[in-house]
Amino acid sequence: MTNLSDQGRNGNDYGASSITSDNTERKQAHQLLITTHHRTRSSQQRVEAFTYSVSHDLRAPLRTYQRLFQILFGGLRTAR
Repeated sequence: MTNLSDQGRNGNDYGASSITSDNTERKQAHQLLITTHHRTRSSQQRVEAFTYSVSHDLRAPLRTYQRLFQILFGGLRTAR
């Protein structure tokens, strides 16, 4: 708090007071929060893309085996 006062010619005090605060630390924390949010979102998007790719890569061989079994054993069902 800053107090600015002075005495006039008649001896009365006059002046103003003001309250100031340093918001630097709060602003830095807010900026860090925003930066962390963006990094987290970016990381989340990369993980989602990776899991989609892995899921697709794991399903492809299974589809191939499924088709092979349908060819090999599908004829047995129709013959019964």
